[in-house]
Amino acid sequence: MLISLGIYTKKGLKIADGYIRIIYGDRGDYIEVNSRQIILGNLHIPEDKKWKESNYKVYYIEYRSNDKCNVKVYYQKKEVSYADYKIGYYYISLNDVNIISETIKMS
Repeated sequence: MLISLGIYTKKGLKIADGYIRIIYGDRGDYIEVNSRQIILGNLHIPEDKKWKESNYKVYYIEYRSNDKCNVKVYYQKKEVSYADYKIGYYYISLNDVNIISETIKMS
């Protein structure tokens, strides 16, 4: 058996399989997730934020969960001075989700 940590919205939608670390900062606590852990099929980019995908000046692309919780997920595009966010990683506010321990059966 293997123990895994799932990241879920408060309504129970799974948005990530595990995480790398938790960043504690002035703007709150954020979970760092890599591209193998994030479940992009359970997220979307809001129509009014799609312009950020192709704009080289923006710091992040905003995703939202596909449920009523509308959890904001940041995909970091550029470095910032106020936090240790890494380019190419996803960030989710710890206050917006539940981290649930899951047991995976190995066959």
